[in-house]
Amino acid sequence: MSPYRQPAPRRRARFAAGVALLLVAETALVAGASLPAGAAPAAEPDDRRSVQPSKDEILKSDIAWAAAHAKGSEAWAITQAKKTGEKVVVTDETTATTYTVANPDGTLTTELTTGPERVWRDGKWHKVDGTLTAGADGAVRAKNHPEGLRLAGKTGKAPASLSAAQKAAPKDLVTLGSGEQAVTLQWKGGLPKPELDGTTARYNDAVPGADVIVEATRTGFEQFVEIARKPSAAGYSYTLPVKAKGLIAKANKDGSVSFTDAKTGETRATMPAPVMWDASVDQRSGKHENRARVGMKVVDKGKGVVDLVVTPDAGFLADPGTQYPVTVDPSTSALGNLFDTYVQRGETVDWSGDTELDLGNPGTKNGDGTYRTARSFIT
Repeated sequence: MSPYRQPAPRRRARFAAGVALLLVAETALVAGASLPAGAAPAAEPDDRRSVQPSKDEILKSDIAWAAAHAKGSEAWAITQAKKTGEKVVVTDETTATTYTVANPDGTLTTELTTGPERVWRDGKWHKVDGTLTAGADGAVRAKNHPEGLRLAGKTGKAPASLSAAQKAAPKDLVTLGSGEQAVTLQWKGGLPKPELDGTTARYNDAVPGADVIVEATRTGFEQFVEIARKPSAAGYSYTLPVKAKGLIAKANKDGSVSFTDAKTGETRATMPAPVMWDASVDQRSGKHENRARVGMKVVDKGKGVVDLVVTPDAGFLADPGTQYPVTVDPSTSALGNLFDTYVQRGETVDWSGDTELDLGNPGTKNGDGTYRTARSFIT
Protein backbone atom coordinates (compact mmCIF):
# COMPACT_ATOMS: atom_id res chain seq x y z
CA MET A 1 0.00 0.00 0.00
CA SER A 2 1.37 3.37 -0.92
CA PRO A 3 1.78 5.73 2.06
CA TYR A 4 0.46 8.54 -0.11
CA ARG A 5 -3.00 7.12 -0.87
CA GLN A 6 -6.00 6.00 1.10
CA PRO A 7 -5.92 2.25 1.92
CA ALA A 8 -7.39 -0.14 -0.67
CA PRO A 9 -9.70 -2.01 1.77
CA ARG A 10 -11.78 1.16 2.35
CA ARG A 11 -12.07 1.70 -1.40
CA ARG A 12 -13.41 -1.84 -1.86
CA ALA A 13 -15.92 -1.39 0.97
CA ARG A 14 -17.36 1.72 -0.66
CA PHE A 15 -17.56 -0.04 -4.03
CA ALA A 16 -19.50 -2.97 -2.54
CA ALA A 17 -22.01 -0.61 -0.90
CA GLY A 18 -22.58 1.20 -4.21
CA VAL A 19 -23.33 -2.05 -6.03
CA ALA A 20 -25.85 -3.12 -3.39
CA LEU A 21 -27.74 0.19 -3.58
CA LEU A 22 -27.90 0.04 -7.37
CA LEU A 23 -29.27 -3.51 -7.41
CA VAL A 24 -31.94 -2.68 -4.82
CA ALA A 25 -33.11 0.27 -6.93
CA GLU A 26 -33.38 -1.88 -10.05
CA THR A 27 -35.35 -4.56 -8.20
CA ALA A 28 -37.83 -2.02 -6.83
CA LEU A 29 -38.39 -0.59 -10.29
CA VAL A 30 -39.21 -3.98 -11.79
CA ALA A 31 -41.51 -5.04 -8.92
CA GLY A 32 -43.50 -1.81 -8.91
CA ALA A 33 -43.89 -1.45 -12.69
CA SER A 34 -47.46 -1.10 -13.99
CA LEU A 35 -49.30 -0.08 -17.18
CA PRO A 36 -52.20 2.34 -17.61
CA ALA A 37 -55.65 0.67 -17.78
CA GLY A 38 -56.36 -0.75 -21.21
CA ALA A 39 -52.83 -0.31 -22.46
CA ALA A 40 -51.28 -3.19 -24.27
CA PRO A 41 -47.82 -4.28 -23.37
CA ALA A 42 -45.14 -3.24 -25.82
CA ALA A 43 -43.96 -5.82 -28.25
CA GLU A 44 -40.74 -7.46 -27.22
CA PRO A 45 -37.88 -7.60 -29.66
CA ASP A 46 -37.06 -10.91 -31.24
CA ASP A 47 -33.54 -10.89 -29.74
CA ARG A 48 -33.77 -9.72 -26.12
CA ARG A 49 -30.02 -9.94 -25.68
CA SER A 50 -29.54 -7.06 -28.14
CA VAL A 51 -31.14 -4.49 -25.81
CA GLN A 52 -29.97 -5.76 -22.41
CA PRO A 53 -26.62 -4.53 -21.06
CA SER A 54 -23.80 -7.00 -20.76
CA LYS A 55 -22.22 -7.95 -17.45
CA ASP A 56 -19.16 -5.83 -18.32
CA GLU A 57 -21.38 -2.80 -19.02
CA ILE A 58 -23.19 -3.24 -15.72
CA LEU A 59 -19.89 -3.58 -13.88
CA LYS A 60 -18.50 -0.44 -15.52
CA SER A 61 -21.65 1.47 -14.62
CA ASP A 62 -21.46 0.29 -11.02
CA ILE A 63 -17.81 1.28 -10.75
CA ALA A 64 -18.51 4.75 -12.18
CA TRP A 65 -21.40 5.25 -9.75
CA ALA A 66 -19.33 4.10 -6.79
CA ALA A 67 -16.41 6.36 -7.76
CA ALA A 68 -18.68 9.39 -8.02
CA HIS A 69 -20.26 8.74 -4.62
CA ALA A 70 -17.26 7.35 -2.70
CA LYS A 71 -16.61 9.30 0.46
CA GLY A 72 -13.33 11.16 0.19
CA SER A 73 -13.35 11.29 -3.60
CA GLU A 74 -13.20 14.51 -5.58
CA ALA A 75 -16.81 14.23 -6.81
CA TRP A 76 -18.12 13.49 -3.33
CA ALA A 77 -16.15 16.37 -1.77
CA ILE A 78 -17.46 18.87 -4.37
CA THR A 79 -21.05 17.72 -3.74
CA GLN A 80 -20.63 18.01 0.04
CA ALA A 81 -19.02 21.45 -0.23
CA LYS A 82 -21.92 22.78 -2.34
CA LYS A 83 -24.43 21.23 0.06
CA THR A 84 -22.86 22.48 3.31
CA GLY A 85 -21.36 25.75 2.07
CA GLU A 86 -18.05 24.82 3.69
CA LYS A 87 -14.71 23.53 2.40
CA VAL A 88 -14.39 19.73 2.33
CA VAL A 89 -11.11 17.81 2.23
CA VAL A 90 -10.56 15.54 -0.77
CA THR A 91 -8.90 12.79 1.25
CA ASP A 92 -8.17 10.63 -1.81
CA GLU A 93 -5.98 13.44 -3.15
CA THR A 94 -3.99 13.99 0.06
CA THR A 95 -0.31 13.05 -0.05
CA ALA A 96 2.77 13.90 1.99
CA THR A 97 3.26 17.10 -0.03
CA THR A 98 -0.26 17.95 -1.32
CA TYR A 99 -3.53 18.89 0.38
CA THR A 100 -6.70 19.44 -1.65
CA VAL A 101 -10.08 20.88 -0.58
CA ALA A 102 -13.34 21.33 -2.50
CA ASN A 103 -14.82 24.82 -2.28
CA PRO A 104 -18.54 25.63 -2.07
CA ASP A 105 -18.41 27.18 -5.57
CA GLY A 106 -17.36 23.83 -7.07
CA THR A 107 -13.67 24.67 -7.50
CA LEU A 108 -10.70 22.86 -5.96
CA THR A 109 -7.77 24.35 -4.06
CA THR A 110 -4.50 22.42 -3.68
CA GLU A 111 -1.62 23.35 -1.39
CA LEU A 112 1.78 22.09 -2.57
CA THR A 113 4.96 21.98 -0.49
CA THR A 114 8.53 21.15 -1.51
CA GLY A 115 9.00 19.07 1.63
CA PRO A 116 6.73 16.57 3.39
CA GLU A 117 4.04 18.09 5.62
CA ARG A 118 2.37 14.81 6.55
CA VAL A 119 3.43 11.24 7.24
CA TRP A 120 1.19 8.15 6.87
CA ARG A 121 1.19 6.03 10.00
CA ASP A 122 -1.31 3.70 11.72
CA GLY A 123 -3.91 4.15 8.98
CA LYS A 124 -4.05 7.94 8.94
CA TRP A 125 -2.07 11.08 8.18
CA HIS A 126 -0.06 12.80 10.91
CA LYS A 127 1.62 16.19 10.79
CA VAL A 128 5.39 15.90 10.41
CA ASP A 129 7.05 16.57 13.77
CA GLY A 130 10.83 16.40 14.19
CA THR A 131 10.74 16.96 17.96
CA LEU A 132 13.19 14.54 19.57
CA THR A 133 12.11 12.45 22.54
CA ALA A 134 13.87 9.76 24.56
CA GLY A 135 12.20 6.37 24.90
CA ALA A 136 12.23 3.94 27.79
CA ASP A 137 15.16 2.14 26.14
CA GLY A 138 17.21 5.36 26.14
CA ALA A 139 17.15 5.72 22.35
CA VAL A 140 16.03 9.03 20.88
CA ARG A 141 13.41 9.27 18.13
CA ALA A 142 11.68 12.04 16.20
CA LYS A 143 7.94 12.06 16.96
CA ASN A 144 6.67 11.88 13.37
CA HIS A 145 9.44 11.77 10.81
CA PRO A 146 8.94 10.62 7.18
CA GLU A 147 12.07 8.45 7.40
CA GLY A 148 11.72 7.27 11.00
CA LEU A 149 14.73 9.26 12.26
CA ARG A 150 16.34 7.77 15.37
CA LEU A 151 19.41 8.75 17.41
CA ALA A 152 21.64 7.08 19.95
CA GLY A 153 21.19 7.48 23.67
CA LYS A 154 24.06 7.03 26.10
CA THR A 155 26.38 4.38 24.66
CA GLY A 156 29.60 3.46 26.42
CA LYS A 157 32.19 5.82 27.83
CA ALA A 158 33.34 8.95 26.04
CA PRO A 159 36.99 8.73 24.87
CA ALA A 160 39.69 10.51 26.85
CA SER A 161 41.23 12.11 23.76
CA LEU A 162 40.70 12.57 20.04
CA SER A 163 43.41 10.03 19.24
CA ALA A 164 41.75 7.50 21.54
CA ALA A 165 38.44 8.11 19.77
CA GLN A 166 40.00 7.27 16.41
CA LYS A 167 40.97 3.84 17.75
CA ALA A 168 37.58 3.12 19.33
CA ALA A 169 34.85 0.96 17.83
CA PRO A 170 32.17 2.95 15.99
CA LYS A 171 28.72 3.40 17.52
CA ASP A 172 25.50 4.17 15.63
CA LEU A 173 24.79 7.89 16.04
CA VAL A 174 21.93 8.58 13.58
CA THR A 175 19.83 6.21 11.46
CA LEU A 176 17.56 7.33 8.65
CA GLY A 177 15.14 4.93 6.95
CA SER A 178 14.92 1.17 7.43
CA GLY A 179 15.92 -2.08 5.76
CA GLU A 180 17.96 -1.78 2.56
CA GLN A 181 17.11 1.93 2.36
CA ALA A 182 18.65 2.73 5.75
CA VAL A 183 21.58 5.12 6.09
CA THR A 184 23.44 5.19 9.41
CA LEU A 185 25.98 7.78 10.51
CA GLN A 186 28.31 6.51 13.22
CA TRP A 187 30.62 8.04 15.79
CA LYS A 188 33.88 6.53 17.00
CA GLY A 189 33.89 6.09 20.74
CA GLY A 190 31.21 6.20 23.42
CA LEU A 191 28.50 8.85 23.57
CA PRO A 192 27.13 10.63 26.64
CA LYS A 193 23.40 11.01 27.26
CA PRO A 194 22.22 13.70 24.85
CA GLU A 195 20.62 16.96 25.93
CA LEU A 196 17.38 17.36 23.96
CA ASP A 197 15.94 20.71 22.94
CA GLY A 198 13.13 20.50 20.40
CA THR A 199 14.62 19.12 17.19
CA THR A 200 18.22 19.27 18.48
CA ALA A 201 20.28 16.72 20.42
CA ARG A 202 23.64 17.75 21.91
CA TYR A 203 26.20 15.16 23.06
CA ASN A 204 28.40 17.21 25.39
CA ASP A 205 32.14 16.43 25.31
CA ALA A 206 31.75 13.49 22.96
CA VAL A 207 35.49 14.10 22.67
CA PRO A 208 37.38 16.42 25.02
CA GLY A 209 36.67 20.02 24.08
CA ALA A 210 34.06 19.24 21.40
CA ASP A 211 30.33 18.50 21.32
CA VAL A 212 28.47 16.45 18.73
CA ILE A 213 25.16 18.03 17.66
CA VAL A 214 22.37 16.42 15.63
CA GLU A 215 19.39 18.41 14.36
CA ALA A 216 16.32 16.75 12.85
CA THR A 217 14.98 18.19 9.59
CA ARG A 218 11.83 17.31 7.63
CA THR A 219 13.70 15.06 5.20
CA GLY A 220 16.75 13.96 7.15
CA PHE A 221 19.15 15.47 9.65
CA GLU A 222 22.04 17.88 10.17
CA GLN A 223 25.12 16.79 12.08
CA PHE A 224 27.76 19.19 13.47
CA VAL A 225 30.85 19.04 15.60
CA GLU A 226 31.28 22.14 17.75
CA ILE A 227 34.89 22.71 18.87
CA ALA A 228 34.77 24.69 22.12
CA ARG A 229 38.40 25.85 22.22
CA LYS A 230 41.54 25.92 20.14
CA PRO A 231 43.07 22.43 19.93
CA SER A 232 46.26 22.06 21.93
CA ALA A 233 47.85 19.80 19.32
CA ALA A 234 48.13 19.93 15.55
CA GLY A 235 46.53 17.39 13.25
CA TYR A 236 42.96 17.81 14.52
CA SER A 237 40.89 15.20 12.67
CA TYR A 238 38.03 12.78 13.30
CA THR A 239 36.25 10.00 11.41
CA LEU A 240 32.56 9.60 10.63
CA PRO A 241 31.74 6.05 9.49
CA VAL A 242 28.66 5.80 7.25
CA LYS A 243 26.73 2.56 6.73
CA ALA A 244 24.67 2.55 3.54
CA LYS A 245 23.92 -0.91 2.16
CA GLY A 246 23.97 -1.07 -1.61
CA LEU A 247 25.64 2.31 -2.06
CA ILE A 248 29.12 3.20 -3.32
CA ALA A 249 30.75 6.44 -2.18
CA LYS A 250 33.01 8.49 -4.45
CA ALA A 251 34.90 11.69 -3.71
CA ASN A 252 34.47 14.46 -6.31
CA LYS A 253 36.94 17.17 -7.36
CA ASP A 254 34.89 19.92 -5.71
CA GLY A 255 35.16 18.18 -2.32
CA SER A 256 31.68 16.68 -2.39
CA VAL A 257 30.85 12.98 -2.11
CA SER A 258 28.45 11.11 -4.40
CA PHE A 259 26.57 8.00 -3.27
CA THR A 260 25.59 5.77 -6.19
CA ASP A 261 23.51 2.61 -6.35
CA ALA A 262 25.85 -0.38 -6.51
CA LYS A 263 23.54 -2.21 -8.94
CA THR A 264 22.33 0.54 -11.29
CA GLY A 265 25.06 3.17 -10.94
CA GLU A 266 22.38 5.81 -10.38
CA THR A 267 23.30 8.69 -8.05
CA ARG A 268 21.14 8.36 -4.94
CA ALA A 269 22.54 11.24 -2.90
CA THR A 270 25.28 13.86 -2.85
CA MET A 271 27.05 15.20 0.20
CA PRO A 272 28.37 18.74 -0.50
CA ALA A 273 31.90 19.72 0.45
CA PRO A 274 32.05 20.40 4.21
CA VAL A 275 32.66 23.87 5.64
CA MET A 276 33.28 25.39 9.06
CA TRP A 277 32.71 28.78 10.65
CA ASP A 278 33.58 30.55 13.87
CA ALA A 279 31.34 32.26 16.44
CA SER A 280 31.64 35.77 14.99
CA VAL A 281 28.52 37.20 13.32
CA ASP A 282 28.49 39.96 10.72
CA GLN A 283 26.37 42.86 12.00
CA ARG A 284 24.76 43.58 8.63
CA SER A 285 24.07 40.10 7.28
CA GLY A 286 23.55 38.37 10.65
CA LYS A 287 25.54 35.41 9.35
CA HIS A 288 28.74 33.62 10.31
CA GLU A 289 30.85 35.08 7.51
CA ASN A 290 34.23 33.90 8.81
CA ARG A 291 34.28 30.50 7.10
CA ALA A 292 36.77 28.01 5.73
CA ARG A 293 36.72 24.79 3.74
CA VAL A 294 37.15 21.47 5.50
CA GLY A 295 39.15 18.57 4.15
CA MET A 296 37.29 15.27 3.82
CA LYS A 297 38.78 11.99 2.68
CA VAL A 298 36.60 9.06 1.60
CA VAL A 299 37.75 5.58 2.58
CA ASP A 300 35.57 2.77 1.22
CA LYS A 301 35.74 -0.08 3.74
CA GLY A 302 33.58 -2.42 1.63
CA LYS A 303 30.23 -4.07 2.41
CA GLY A 304 28.43 -0.75 2.40
CA VAL A 305 30.67 0.98 5.00
CA VAL A 306 32.48 4.22 4.20
CA ASP A 307 34.75 6.24 6.48
CA LEU A 308 34.60 10.02 6.08
CA VAL A 309 37.84 11.41 7.54
CA VAL A 310 37.13 15.05 8.41
CA THR A 311 40.11 17.40 8.86
CA PRO A 312 39.35 21.05 9.71
CA ASP A 313 41.77 23.64 8.35
CA ALA A 314 44.67 23.86 10.84
CA GLY A 315 45.42 27.48 9.95
CA PHE A 316 41.85 28.52 10.64
CA LEU A 317 41.84 26.75 14.01
CA ALA A 318 45.17 28.33 15.04
CA ASP A 319 44.38 31.86 13.79
CA PRO A 320 44.27 34.35 16.72
CA GLY A 321 41.33 36.04 15.00
CA THR A 322 39.19 32.90 15.09
CA GLN A 323 36.46 33.17 17.69
CA TYR A 324 35.47 29.93 19.42
CA PRO A 325 33.39 27.82 19.40
CA VAL A 326 34.03 26.70 15.81
CA THR A 327 31.33 24.66 14.05
CA VAL A 328 32.32 21.96 11.56
CA ASP A 329 29.54 20.92 9.18
CA PRO A 330 29.99 17.92 6.86
CA SER A 331 26.44 18.53 5.51
CA THR A 332 25.14 15.03 5.99
CA SER A 333 21.62 16.44 5.63
CA ALA A 334 22.05 16.14 1.86
CA LEU A 335 21.33 12.42 2.16
CA GLY A 336 17.74 13.35 1.31
CA ASN A 337 15.94 13.69 -2.01
CA LEU A 338 15.08 17.39 -2.14
CA PHE A 339 17.08 20.08 -3.86
CA ASP A 340 16.46 23.60 -2.59
CA THR A 341 19.63 25.69 -2.68
CA TYR A 342 21.10 29.14 -3.04
CA VAL A 343 24.14 30.63 -4.77
CA GLN A 344 26.12 33.59 -3.52
CA ARG A 345 28.72 35.70 -5.26
CA GLY A 346 32.15 34.79 -3.93
CA GLU A 347 31.06 31.32 -2.75
CA THR A 348 32.21 28.11 -4.45
CA VAL A 349 30.52 25.67 -2.05
CA ASP A 350 27.38 23.65 -2.82
CA TRP A 351 24.74 24.87 -0.33
CA SER A 352 22.00 22.38 -1.29
CA GLY A 353 22.45 20.64 2.05
CA ASP A 354 21.94 23.81 4.08
CA THR A 355 18.78 24.29 6.14
CA GLU A 356 18.51 27.99 5.22
CA LEU A 357 18.04 29.89 1.96
CA ASP A 358 19.72 33.26 1.35
CA LEU A 359 18.33 36.00 -0.88
CA GLY A 360 19.48 39.53 -1.68
CA ASN A 361 22.41 41.77 -0.84
CA PRO A 362 23.63 41.39 2.77
CA GLY A 363 25.77 44.52 2.50
CA THR A 364 29.05 42.62 2.80
CA LYS A 365 31.72 42.47 0.10
CA ASN A 366 34.15 39.93 -1.27
CA GLY A 367 37.87 40.53 -1.49
CA ASP A 368 37.49 41.93 -5.02
CA GLY A 369 34.99 44.55 -3.86
CA THR A 370 31.85 42.84 -5.24
CA TYR A 371 28.82 42.49 -3.01
CA ARG A 372 27.96 39.02 -1.74
CA THR A 373 24.57 38.97 -3.47
CA ALA A 374 22.63 35.71 -3.00
CA ARG A 375 19.85 34.06 -4.99
CA SER A 376 17.66 31.13 -3.94
CA PHE A 377 16.36 28.23 -6.04
CA ILE A 378 13.43 26.17 -4.78
CA THR A 379 12.37 22.78 -6.14
